[in-house]
Amino acid sequence: MAATLPESQGRVEEAKANFLPSVALNFLYTPAQPFPLIRIPAGVFGPNEQAFEAGFARRNIMKLDVNQPLYTAGKLQNAFGVQASSLDASKLHPDRAPQ
Repeated sequence: MAATLPESQGRVEEAKANFLPSVALNFLYTPAQPFPLIRIPAGVFGPNEQAFEAGFARRNIMKLDVNQPLYTAGKLQNAFGVQASSLDASKLHPDRAPQ
């Protein structure tokens, strides 16, 4: 029975945290790679053999996402109210046990 009170307090704190913005940082690393040499035999595009390197773009991308709920049609407020009521019930539960 005593374990339900800290659990309920944690759920209330979690419901409060849903009102705060969330931040995510992502990083995409593309390592350097040797470019393959492509050879075109003589006679396809002219009398001489042609060769070129296929170049790949090396991109390192860093992305920062910040999300803030603006309107949730009462979802966050109701979730907080439910968890707060559950916490109150958990606080009263040890008092009801002896009865």
